[in-house]
Amino acid sequence: MILVADSGSTKTDWRICLPDGSFEQFESIGLNPNFSGSEDFSRALHETFSTVLKLAITKIWFYGAGCGSEKNQQWVKEQLEQFFAPAHAEVAGDMLGAARALCGTSPGMAAILGTGMNTCVYDGKNIIHNHFSVGYVLGDEGSGAYLGKRLLSDWLKGKLPLDVKTNFEKRFPLTPAEAIENIYRKPLPNRFLAQFSKFIYQNLKQEYCINLVVSGFQSFFREQIKTYPNFQQYQLHLTGSVAFYFSNLLQRVATEEGVNIGKIVEKPIAALALYHMENTTEINP
Repeated sequence: MILVADSGSTKTDWRICLPDGSFEQFESIGLNPNFSGSEDFSRALHETFSTVLKLAITKIWFYGAGCGSEKNQQWVKEQLEQFFAPAHAEVAGDMLGAARALCGTSPGMAAILGTGMNTCVYDGKNIIHNHFSVGYVLGDEGSGAYLGKRLLSDWLKGKLPLDVKTNFEKRFPLTPAEAIENIYRKPLPNRFLAQFSKFIYQNLKQEYCINLVVSGFQSFFREQIKTYPNFQQYQLHLTGSVAFYFSNLLQRVATEEGVNIGKIVEKPIAALALYHMENTTEINP
């Protein structure tokens, strides 16, 4: 049986492709090799897969955040093949997974807009252009971490409108010291920041929140999408919670910026599993 995984910074979606063409689905914590160690992988795999399912898997395609480098790909491959022995694993970055899920075998632009952000131009088989991802500290324009960072910064600086400030402090009983500790001392600050994007969505009637999202998407298009050569020739397909839940504002800003939007899906895993059921091409990042 085939196992396909799409792993972001927060969650990993798994699909087992059964011989009759049906699927079984599972979910675990995000498994990013930049943040997760061997114990995290081992624990997540043991908690997610029973012995019976484990032994029946012969081929694994794992697409993950943090899996863009050969070093990280090899490390993740070793974790998977150790647990699922004697299965063979192929590992690639989550951007290639998103492109294959969103575009299939057709050329296009693809973007991940969730906890983090990544973009590419895809030729129908492989990525041909991809901006280097500088992460939530230096980039990730328009992502959940980016929006959360700006909201939290305005709160700490006393710049939030009163209604937004009141709602924020009701929802998050944080002290400034606790916020700083979560960002600079505790693990996974990107997830800490991204959680505030849900608050922004729930308060979209507030002009401040609308403007915050619009500004974030303007930066996303101007700093990322419109810097690709001949971007007007492609449709842009997106996946991720921010793209999905803020799709109305995303479409509006895209039109203003001259970007042609195609599909917007919350998660790529279903289309990705179908891609591997229909295509036997090996991963060649």
